Amino acid sequence: MQVLFFLVLSIFCLNNCYAAYPFPSKSHKTSDTKKTANFFTEIVNAAAPAVVFIQVKLTPSPSWISSLWGNNEEKAYIGSGFLITEDGYIITNEHVIQGADAITVTLSNQLQFDGIVVGADPISDIALIKIDAEGLPFLALADSDSIELGEWVAAIGSPFGLPSTVTFGIISSLRKDKFQEPDTLQVNLDINPGNSGGPLLNLDGEVIGVNRSTWRYKEGFYTGLSFAIPSNAAKDAIEKLFDQELP
Repeated sequence: MQVLFFLVLSIFCLNNCYAAYPFPSKSHKTSDTKKTANFFTEIVNAAAPAVVFIQVKLTPSPSWISSLWGNNEEKAYIGSGFLITEDGYIITNEHVIQGADAITVTLSNQLQFDGIVVGADPISDIALIKIDAEGLPFLALADSDSIELGEWVAAIGSPFGLPSTVTFGIISSLRKDKFQEPDTLQVNLDINPGNSGGPLLNLDGEVIGVNRSTWRYKEGFYTGLSFAIPSNAAKDAIEKLFDQELP
């Protein structure tokens, strides 16, 4: 009888222990995940309309040059960029528009404009182009000196010609090399051909870098090493290019 009594008492206590333990509810976990997802969605939805797709054409060489080099085909390149004013000024990489004879800029709403090169700086790899439009969405350039290691970032661009592609990652390293100008942001997201010139965004939706390149060990092998030009370096270059445009 005593054995039966203690057995019943043990089961009762065990049930009370489980009832009192605060197991996390599934609904609470799902809610937190949803909030995080919505947070990233808001950043991208706000910034994406200011990101553009850039197509560049190079005119074939004169016949006497092509006879020497054996190549007279029209060449085309792609890249990304982003609006920094409502009247059509766009930042991209200098290597995206280098040698361009014709530039076509496609907005997020699929409207296309001819792009005119205002100026380009091969040292910083920053270029400023202009389209004839008004009332456009644009992005603000943040202070890249405030960036911290491990900070979350997002890249928007047109890798391989696929517009409005979004990737997320972190700041992997802040490269401050006295032999390298300017300083470089190292990130762990992939910057494919077509991404170059697009914005690298912080969690406030501001531009902290201009996407530049990915380091590849060999063809098709992703290393997780990508690089962007800090926004402060881009600001310095753009100010000089604006000054060059003034009469």
